[in-house]
Amino acid sequence: MLKNIARNIGYTPLVYDRFNKKLKTNYTSGQIEKLVQVILLAEDTKITRFGKNYYIWQPERKIQLTINANNYRLITADSVEKLPTQKN
Repeated sequence: MLKNIARNIGYTPLVYDRFNKKLKTNYTSGQIEKLVQVILLAEDTKITRFGKNYYIWQPERKIQLTINANNYRLITADSVEKLPTQKN
C-alpha cells in the first residue's frame, strides 16, 4: 500500500506551507516531496486508515503524514512521538 501511495501522491500549493508550519521547518517544495517519499518507502513506516484518510507514521523521524485515501493527496504533516490510536 505504501508503494502505491508513493507512486500516486499529490500535493496542493497550500500543503507546502502547512507542512513547514506544522513541522517548524523551511523546506522547499522539492525537499518536502523528497522527504515524503523517504518516509513512505522506509521499512519501519506504519500505516493505518481511519475514515477517509491514511495516517502514516515514521518512528525514526517522529513524523505523521495525513493522506486522503481517495485521491492520495497529502493533507498535512505532524510531529508525533508515537503511533496515534483511534479515538472512540
